[in-house]
Amino acid sequence: SLYSVAFGNVRGEDLDCSGWVRIVPDGFTLPSGGQQTVRVSVTMPSTAAVHPCYYAVMRLQSTYADDGQNAGLATTYTCISNSNITASPLAYIQKLSIAAAANPSEYLVAVRGGNFGSIHLTPKCRVAVVEPDTGRSRIKTMLSSNRYGLLLPFEARDFSEILDFSGVPAGIYRLVAGLEYAPNQFATKQMAIRVTGEKAEQRFIEIMQLEEELAQKVEVRW
Repeated sequence: SLYSVAFGNVRGEDLDCSGWVRIVPDGFTLPSGGQQTVRVSVTMPSTAAVHPCYYAVMRLQSTYADDGQNAGLATTYTCISNSNITASPLAYIQKLSIAAAANPSEYLVAVRGGNFGSIHLTPKCRVAVVEPDTGRSRIKTMLSSNRYGLLLPFEARDFSEILDFSGVPAGIYRLVAGLEYAPNQFATKQMAIRVTGEKAEQRFIEIMQLEEELAQKVEVRW
């Protein structure tokens, strides 16, 4: 996934360490109920160690011995850290959106976050509906994703969740997304929204201002 992507002068291919990895044995046959220990070793060339981290994907492909049919595929990342270089994580929220869901007063909030640093992250994403004058959170929840684990440099990840606005009084609020990319470090994005509707069971959301149009941002204690 690092190929054909770049940020600044760094290309995804520059972080590839697949040629440094040696797996022994690289193929084997297991009897019924058998086990096999595989040794993975990595040698980092001194001439290539110019970035803080390098990555490769290890794939274990299995087939049945009798007919060669596919028996499964498992993958995992290999992450090699260069102890001579220190780097800080950097993330950014690329997109924040809200759209009506199937049920009344429910809205789907979607966030896309990206890793713009040179080291991997394990991000979490939250969203809050905040009163701009008081800072009170009317809704605060974690968003989910269909992908978990490491987020490599230059990669993006989508998060979403359905919010129920039936308990939110009519008024003007800030919809704030927070992407936690390191302990207590957040990338944020927000928009101004208006909640309308005379009945709690039928709330309507109107986007008033995007972040670029806001004169002042609100702070959220996540």
